[in-house]
Amino acid sequence: AKNRRDQVENETTDDARYPELSPSLSRNLKVALSVQNLSDRRPPYLQIPAADLAVGQSAIPFDGANASPVGRLISLQITKGW
Repeated sequence: AKNRRDQVENETTDDARYPELSPSLSRNLKVALSVQNLSDRRPPYLQIPAADLAVGQSAIPFDGANASPVGRLISLQITKGW
């Protein structure tokens, strides 16, 4: 296979979601935990040709439409019903 500049390396991240961590806590209280990019992998490098950039714009070295530079993201959601 040719090694093209515009090819992006495959990326797979592990995500986890626990929709109800403690359902016995209360009938009207729900707690959920979500983890994105569990293994904290960096997005694959992407070299963007200077000709594809707008004047004055600098390149970011990853595909922002399909990858996130944030790394591991942990969120906790607490919902209380009335």
